[in-house]
Amino acid sequence: MKLALDAGKASPADVGKALAPRGVDLGSFMTAYNAQTAAQRGEVIPVEVTIYEDRSFTFRLKTPPTAFLLARAAGIPKGAERPNGAPLAWISRAQLRAVAERKLPDLNAYDLDGAERVVAGTAHSMGIGIRD
Repeated sequence: MKLALDAGKASPADVGKALAPRGVDLGSFMTAYNAQTAAQRGEVIPVEVTIYEDRSFTFRLKTPPTAFLLARAAGIPKGAERPNGAPLAWISRAQLRAVAERKLPDLNAYDLDGAERVVAGTAHSMGIGIRD
């Protein structure tokens, strides 16, 4: 099961509908998730939860969504309403590289250059231009 939760702020309202019907102890999940993501407050941290037959669970944290990281780097609340128009905001090549470095473990890319191209495509579709 995949969820996207605010780091350090998981609450029963966020996880209850997804995990309670499967018999997972919400309190222990929220405590563990909040403890592991406390240093990343203010970010959205996706998590993959594996639920076993005895209702125990394990989870794996992922990196924040690319769109979230790009919007933060560009200083905008969200991407463009219509992609492929004039850029809403600009980021530098160094900012693009920093986002790509952070996303590399979760991307389908062999190296940092490939990750940069993936992130640049997301930036373009969000209406964020890249300056050299």
